[in-house]
Parts: sequence; structure tokens; C-alpha cells
Amino acid sequence: MINTQCWHCEALTGHELLEGSAAQNWNDPRIPENKIAVYGAYKCVSCLAISVGLKIVDLRRDWEQTIERTLEQHGVDMWIPSAGATRSYADVPRPIADSATEAFECHSRHHYRASILLARAVIEATAKDKGISKGVLAAKIDEMFTKNLVREHIKDGAHSIRDLGNEMAHGDFAQPVTEEDSQMVIALMEEILVEVYQSPAKVAKAKAAVAARKQQSQGQITP
Repeated sequence: MINTQCWHCEALTGHELLEGSAAQNWNDPRIPENKIAVYGAYKCVSCLAISVGLKIVDLRRDWEQTIERTLEQHGVDMWIPSAGATRSYADVPRPIADSATEAFECHSRHHYRASILLARAVIEATAKDKGISKGVLAAKIDEMFTKNLVREHIKDGAHSIRDLGNEMAHGDFAQPVTEEDSQMVIALMEEILVEVYQSPAKVAKAKAAVAARKQQSQGQITP
């Protein structure tokens, strides 16, 4: 059993190699000579989610009698998916939340242009979900601010995403897109989702809890 952080439940817990799941790959051109990729399916003991554990071993030094023995003795170099490779967005409408998750996953897999394009689409979908459907994206962002859906600094962040996304959408690929660019865009996208959906939902839940507590207290008062 190997301890690692689960991508699904995010617990640092044991992962069991599933019997009969171990395999090897001799043909991957990315693997150096005299090395081999071995991998197996592992089950998280906490939530039962499945991950793939990958290990590159030296045939002459690290190879054991069986693939399972090799994994047991030498561990895992890489987990697929890795912890932090995905993210969910509570209290956001499902189609928008799913698209935001895809944007985050593109970023975590180093597909930076794709993450920026999807983040831009998330902003436009958010505006449309709030009834702002006319005009170009710049006008939609400004109207979100006018309608007090976002504060001014969030509006400015949305315009930054729009600017970068426009470059990708119009085929302007001359400038390289860095990890920092993508990370900034994902962070701004998440700020917008918090502002429009998640923060109001959190406040509404808190108000409902306080109201329920007051009602319960009043019911316990004896006339």
C-alpha cells in the first residue's frame, strides 16, 4: 500500500494496487533506452476512487521478478490524475461549472491557450446566465458591473481575460502563452465565479441558518 494524496477526496491516505491491474510498456519512444514504464491501478482506501500509478525503472537495476513486485519495491513516480489536477465549483450552474473545471484541467495539463479560451467562454456564459446577452463580450462585462453583479476590480479582471482570450480566438499565436498567463486567467475566472455565484450563495445559506436558529429559539420560548 502506498500513501499519497487522493485526487478525488484529497485525503493523504493509502492506495492499494488492484490485483491483476499492473502492466508494462516497452514501446513508448519517450522512455530512455534500458528503461521501462510500469504502471498499475490503485484504489484509494478512503473514497475508493481509482488512480494510475506510473514508475520508470532501470531494467538492469530496478526490475523485480514481477511488475507488482517492482511497484511495491520502488514506488510510484507519477499519479494520473494527480492531486490538484481538477477542481469543482459549488453553487455555480452546472454547464458553467463544468466549463470552469475544464479550463482548470487544461491549465493543470499545461494546455495554456485552451485554458484561457475556456475561461473567456466561462465569463461570457456567466453574463448570459444573468440575462446579459446583447453586444460583444466587452459590453457584457461592463453591464455586469452596471447591474452590480461584480465590483470594479472584478470587472477589470474580466476584461483582462477577454483581452487574452481574444488573441487566442482570433488566431494571434505569435506571442507565447506562459504558465503564469494561464494561472492568472484561471485565478481571475474563479474570482468572477465567487463574485457572481459563490459568495451570494454563501451569504444566503448563512442568512437561512440564522433565520432557522431564531425560529427554533422562538418556538422553545414558553408563553
